[in-house]
Amino acid sequence: MIVILFTGGTISMKFDAAQGGAVPTLSGEEIVTATRGLTDVAPLEVEQWGRYPGPHMTVERMWALRNRIADEVRKAHRRPVEDGEDIDAHPDAGPSPLEEAVGREAVEAYERALESLGDTEREAIIARVEMGMSYGALAGALAKPSPDAARMTVSRALLRLAEEMSREQI
Repeated sequence: MIVILFTGGTISMKFDAAQGGAVPTLSGEEIVTATRGLTDVAPLEVEQWGRYPGPHMTVERMWALRNRIADEVRKAHRRPVEDGEDIDAHPDAGPSPLEEAVGREAVEAYERALESLGDTEREAIIARVEMGMSYGALAGALAKPSPDAARMTVSRALLRLAEEMSREQI
């Protein structure tokens, strides 16, 4: 099964004279239907996740999309054991339940601390740390005058994040 999450970007756009430009109009289903042979590759699940032109894909929307993708990855890893399958023949290389619990607690603490930050600090951390955005691109996204200014914004935001996380442990 292949899951396709459509965001409504450039591929879905058509010119709309009333709006004076290109707007997302095609659905994910319409695009898949128009792409001959795609359904021959594997079964597809199409989800219309949004209808956002590229410039409207904010850090928050990218984060929400990342979470939606992570949900699908987790769902794909959960599969029933087939009749006669030796479950010990394929040991789980993933984290133990204890490692998962500790990791989950750390992620929850991180997310709570992240929510306590201001919008710019939160966006800077998500874009740089979680999405790997370069300082140059981050400078543009955060309207900073230079990559070095973006780097300082990230550094200060990470310090605040660490402070918030340490407060929670007290």
